[in-house]
Amino acid sequence: MRIYYCLVVLVLFFNSCKKEEVKKADPLDNLDAKELAARVKGKTAFKAVQALRRRCNSEDKEACFYLGQAMEAWKQRGTERASAEKWYAKACDLKDGKACFEAGRFNTLGSHGAPVVRKTGLKFFDRACMLKVSAGCVWRDYLTGLWEDGPARTQMTKKLNTACSAQDLLACSFAGRLMGLSAKTVGELEKVHSMLSKACREKSVRACTYLGEFLEKNRDMNTSGAAMTGHLERGCKQGVPEGCLGLAKVFMEQAGEMKYTPKVVELMVEACMLGELNSCATLSTLYYDGKVLPVSYESSLFYARRGCSGGNGGSCLLAARIFRFGQGIKPNFDESLRYLKESCSLRNWEACIEAGQIFLNSPKPYHNVKAAIDLFDKGCKNKNLPSCAELGIVFEGTDPAKAKVIHEAACEKGELRSCNRLGTMLLADEASLKKHGKLARKIFEKTCNLKDGEGCFQLGSLYERGIGVPKSHRQMITLTKKACELKHADACGKLSFMDFKKHEGKKGEVASKSKGKAAFIMQQACDNGSYRSSIIWGRPTKRMETSCSIFTPFRKLRRCIPKHAEGRSPRHVRGLSESSVIGLLKRKRKTYRRRSVQNAE
Repeated sequence: MRIYYCLVVLVLFFNSCKKEEVKKADPLDNLDAKELAARVKGKTAFKAVQALRRRCNSEDKEACFYLGQAMEAWKQRGTERASAEKWYAKACDLKDGKACFEAGRFNTLGSHGAPVVRKTGLKFFDRACMLKVSAGCVWRDYLTGLWEDGPARTQMTKKLNTACSAQDLLACSFAGRLMGLSAKTVGELEKVHSMLSKACREKSVRACTYLGEFLEKNRDMNTSGAAMTGHLERGCKQGVPEGCLGLAKVFMEQAGEMKYTPKVVELMVEACMLGELNSCATLSTLYYDGKVLPVSYESSLFYARRGCSGGNGGSCLLAARIFRFGQGIKPNFDESLRYLKESCSLRNWEACIEAGQIFLNSPKPYHNVKAAIDLFDKGCKNKNLPSCAELGIVFEGTDPAKAKVIHEAACEKGELRSCNRLGTMLLADEASLKKHGKLARKIFEKTCNLKDGEGCFQLGSLYERGIGVPKSHRQMITLTKKACELKHADACGKLSFMDFKKHEGKKGEVASKSKGKAAFIMQQACDNGSYRSSIIWGRPTKRMETSCSIFTPFRKLRRCIPKHAEGRSPRHVRGLSESSVIGLLKRKRKTYRRRSVQNAE
């Protein structure tokens, strides 16, 4: 009986569940995707979105496309708008050409704050083109021509001109802008002006915006300033990023000395959010250095990451430095390296050099000489002379002959650092002093005449020792002073040390003034990074070379802070916050300098 009773209860339970399911059946499921999209705007918006989501999950490409549109127009901001690209991408996977175009727009143009990702956006536009959406082809060709230079840009311009001849106003606008980027002669400029003006008269907002941008750059062809501003303002309101940036430049000129007014910053933010990468890079720099806008590392990192995701190498480099030095955030060495590599891949050779130096000078597991050589070699092959100098320095210890060849080639092309390293290598031992002394003198004379402090300092050393030139103490003093004026730290340190030695043991007012002057020069040398001068100037810690100390120049204090977090700092500053460390080091610096000046007098 008990078993029979349990079975009856189970049957009754399942029947009640089925009745509830029947009751819960949504009538919106009987509507097609287009009708559901129309109901998103009404009171049943939330239920309509849920119904579209169920349809999309069952591989309905039309529902996925309308769901993307609904998310884009959804009243809630933030995650809902950002998820629109996800549904467009899903519809694109189901071979919906319009959805592929919208996904490309979201990625490439940064619509509604979505990340600006070049490669992904181009892939979506390419797929839209393959699915016979002409706008996808036009956007793909334009962005390829915009981001590439030389033959690639010329080829894309020809394709756009062909589409323009078929009465495609968007293609005409893009072709005119690409032609304007490389136009130099009067005839070429007039052709660009004619093409953009014609498309603008046919009510193409983008063509009018590009026309305003063109007139802003070529003021000789600008007959009406009001028309130029009107074109830019209209384009900015219609969501064309170049219009916002061009309008910001106009307002900057009108502002005079105070360039970055609140209105200008507002327009640059709008341009950045619409996908104009140069605006993102400028904003990240302004928030980082604090010269115009208040220092905000969070804002700087936000705009830097946005610019980097769109392919701006300078933005990637700035983001890497913020992560590396832990400015406003927790230091993250792995993220820093990732952004440096990204910046290097975007042909920012300064980032390649910085990443290579990290691989060379960092402890394990980051120490990687081969990776550093590859980065320096990449920059050197692309005619970046500082990269060649770094590559030569790496080979100086392992393959001097190869290092010499690299330095010679870079020196001939004007890299002063390679010239100085080559001159130093020629004087490496006693046998080469007599053999290459005159050649080294010529090299150092060349760099010194080009106002390089290291060259003047090394040339002064040759006169001091009489190598390749007659021995002359006076000439050595003159060249060392010149090197110090060019902010060469060791030259200033050498001068101050010589002044101290000269007046050591003497008394009277003259000696006191001379020692005070020497102390001042030594202070300059210490600030420029001379380790020897720091030892004379005060009492450095044993860890001074590898961590922050009272002798770290003020402008470099913030760069040292991450070393405290890694536990490689003096005990008296370990564990303190960034501002506390800087304040402590400044106070100790002043105390030591005051005592040293008193002792000198």
